Parts: sequence; structure tokens; C-alpha cells
Amino acid sequence: DAHLGIRTMAKAVYTTKNIGHYGLGFEFYTHFTSPIRRYPDVLVHRWLTAYLSPNATPAEQDELEAQCQHSSNQERQASQAERASTKYKQIEMLKNSIGQTFEGLISGMKENGFWVELEINRAEGFVKISETKGQFWQFDQQQFCMQNYKTKQKLNLGDKVSIKIMRTDLKTRQMDFELIEIIEQ
Repeated sequence: DAHLGIRTMAKAVYTTKNIGHYGLGFEFYTHFTSPIRRYPDVLVHRWLTAYLSPNATPAEQDELEAQCQHSSNQERQASQAERASTKYKQIEMLKNSIGQTFEGLISGMKENGFWVELEINRAEGFVKISETKGQFWQFDQQQFCMQNYKTKQKLNLGDKVSIKIMRTDLKTRQMDFELIEIIEQ
């Protein structure tokens, strides 16, 4: 799933330090949008305007770096707020669905369980392996999968499963799921 891949990619950081662009293979790189959407775009526009004028004066490096760092921090906070509000609305939509069954994709794993992203609204919930009745799942760190040591079945990222919603909590923006069946591996 492309959505899972994008979530694991490094996020952009604004800085005055030239690190080029690895993916494009450019030694020197900057980026801005037009029309201007973010404050870093304004900074780049101002910088280009200043340097293209006949009486160009170099920008103060420390001041510009501080503005870049502030912009990176603000963008991170905005992104976190967006994710939190989206999760809240997704769970609000499902709060009356306790006991109902839905399909989704395994979107993450850790020692004590795995996350499933529902197809219906992309909400995520957690399946605790300690609560999988009659099943013997264990996290395999080497292969990054869940392995059932009784049946030898494996669960991997992206596998399609059926789950039952067991608990929703709007305050913490979390849901607990129960694994019902593995649909596609």
C-alpha cells in the first residue's frame, strides 16, 4: 500500500545548510510553491528577490537558520494537530460500532501486537496478541512479522484481515480490535 510507504519516509526539514537533493541528484536545491502556501515559500521568494536585485546584500545566516528551524517546528506541530483531529473524527464515526466486524490492512507491528487500518475510513486500531483467544502469535523481530507458532501462519505488513471493534476511546484517540480472520496474505 503506497500510503504505508509514504508514512515511513523522512519528512522535509527547512535549513540554510545545503544538502542537495538525493532523489533528484541535484547538488544545489531549493523548493517553493507558487502561489505561496507556506512561510518558507515567502522566505525563498524574499531571498531570490534580494539576490536578483543589483544592490543585493546577503541574508544574515543565523537569522535565516532560526526562521527555517521555526518553520520546521511549526509544520511538524500542524501535521500532528491534523493527524490528531483526523483520528478523533475517524473514531467518533465508529464509536457506536463496538462489536461490528470490518476489513482492513495491517499497518504496523510491535512486540505486543499490531495495528490495522480500516478500509472504511482509514482509522487505525490495535490488536493485542495477548487477547487473541486460542491463537499463539509472537512478534518475529528478524522477519518483522507476527508468527503463529501453533499453525505456522505469518502476518505481514499489508496483509488484509477482518477485525471486530472491541473498544473506542475518543479522549486518547485509540481503538482496540480483535482479530477475526486473515483474508489475504
